[in-house]
Amino acid sequence: MRHSQTQRRLLLLLGSLTGCGLVVGLPAIAQTNTNPVKTQPAVPPAATTDQSASTLLQAASRQGQFTTLAKLVQTAELGNALQTQGGKFTIFAPTDAAFAELPADTLEKLQRPENRAMLRQILGYHVVPQELPANQLKTGNLDSLAGGLAVRVEGTSVIVNDASVTQPDIKASNGVIHGINKVLLPANMTTSAK
Repeated sequence: MRHSQTQRRLLLLLGSLTGCGLVVGLPAIAQTNTNPVKTQPAVPPAATTDQSASTLLQAASRQGQFTTLAKLVQTAELGNALQTQGGKFTIFAPTDAAFAELPADTLEKLQRPENRAMLRQILGYHVVPQELPANQLKTGNLDSLAGGLAVRVEGTSVIVNDASVTQPDIKASNGVIHGINKVLLPANMTTSAK
């Protein structure tokens, strides 16, 4: 498969991190979701805004529920890679409420310079290097920038690992965002943030 320049940069940046064996001790994230949330139609953009002309980060920021994710992308210095128009991505975006469910001080620890590689790996785990609207998601596996994701589609419910898609199909010029209710962690992460 050929990748655009943006995808190659992200793959090079995040690909080197997948073998580093890091983890943020987040036991709450590993719980199985036994009560999936039914997906709701995407919130339409404001009448004066053409959401599809926005980049992924701009589209996420305008939603008002992905501010923590946008801040972490900037902290990890991945903003430029996702802002460019060259690549198409799917982001399974944890909402602010999903980040609030993390154990106390985890976000603060992830933003420390010594944990930047771990943060990049976690964020890369939420990004698939192709555009997949909800109607193209199927039960099976997807390769993110930092490891494999398990997708389960049951009627109108979409579950990624143990997170439910709560807001599908937020369109952007360089891909699509699906809001999810949990933060995803790569399976190979094994130590805590400092």
